[in-house]
Amino acid sequence: MILQTLLMAPSYVFGNNAAVAFHPGVLIPLRALLAALLFLMLLKLRNQLHLPPKSLWKPLLRLTLLGITLNQTFFLTGLRYTSPAHSAIIYSLTPLTVLALAAWWFKTETLSWNKTLWIIIAIIGTILVLLSKASKTALNPILGNILTFIGLIFWSFFMSYARILSQKIDPIYMTAVMVCLGALFFLPIGLFFLPQVQWDNLGADAWFGLGYLVVVNGTLAYLLLNYALSKLHASQVALYINTQPVLATLISIVFGKTSLTLSFVIGAFLVLLAVWKVNR
Repeated sequence: MILQTLLMAPSYVFGNNAAVAFHPGVLIPLRALLAALLFLMLLKLRNQLHLPPKSLWKPLLRLTLLGITLNQTFFLTGLRYTSPAHSAIIYSLTPLTVLALAAWWFKTETLSWNKTLWIIIAIIGTILVLLSKASKTALNPILGNILTFIGLIFWSFFMSYARILSQKIDPIYMTAVMVCLGALFFLPIGLFFLPQVQWDNLGADAWFGLGYLVVVNGTLAYLLLNYALSKLHASQVALYINTQPVLATLISIVFGKTSLTLSFVIGAFLVLLAVWKVNR
């Protein structure tokens, strides 16, 4: 999870470059298709190039819908309009949303008054972050933040379900099947929007961002995450993910996409403090 965090943090910045340059209807299918090709080669090398058992199709389709189709659609579209730092802070709420789902949806955990208080503090911190003017390049921060938050909800459901399935099936095989199923879903969308791409206007930053989203964000990060979910609880995995906003914000500042404002710093501090306290 430490390696996964170090690889994922820069994806907010590099992914933002690709999300702005490519139309979402092209970027999302192209990323899914290229990642699927890498996973197919990996399955071939591992002699796992076969269909999953019938009993696993339903949970695999559900995970694909949550973690690939819906999450990536809202995440990458939101990243197109908001800043990398804002996107990372929103996704740092993953441990709290996983906890809330465990208490209110899955009924596997109860919320104490202490935990509820820190969840409220995290919400206040998130509002401060979203209201800050820290972004230098965001096209439409309000729209981007709303889309990103919707993606977070789907991601939290994915984390909860993936924990269960990753203990029944090889995590690498599970990830590969999910990515390939997601690519099949996005293929018609990509073919529809592909003729609208002005390839000559795409710079090196856009292509590097796409490559990072495919190889690191769409392949290595998913492999590491699903492997970790087979060994750790979802809330433990989510705690590691919560360190990504700090790194992502620092990288965003270095690349000139974010400036630190007082409301952003206070809000980010409250979010990270709340998540740390709840997980303790």
